[in-house]
Amino acid sequence: MIVVFGAKRIREIIGVRTMICRECGNEAAQRLTRADLKFTLFLVPAATLSTRYELECVRCASTSRLDRASAERLADNGTH
Repeated sequence: MIVVFGAKRIREIIGVRTMICRECGNEAAQRLTRADLKFTLFLVPAATLSTRYELECVRCASTSRLDRASAERLADNGTH
């Protein structure tokens, strides 16, 4: 019997906010994304191995990692 397993990163945009970029200093839209690393069994996601949150500037394309509490706060009310 052959068992096919692996891992796959699944990204989801959970919010977009206009704010000052930490890198370029310009006011621009910032994408808030959640990236889940999923264990796959027979190409079907079976379990989440890890989750990370990132803020990406659409102007300069820089990304910064956020902790879960900061990401949830941004997703809920758009302030930081």
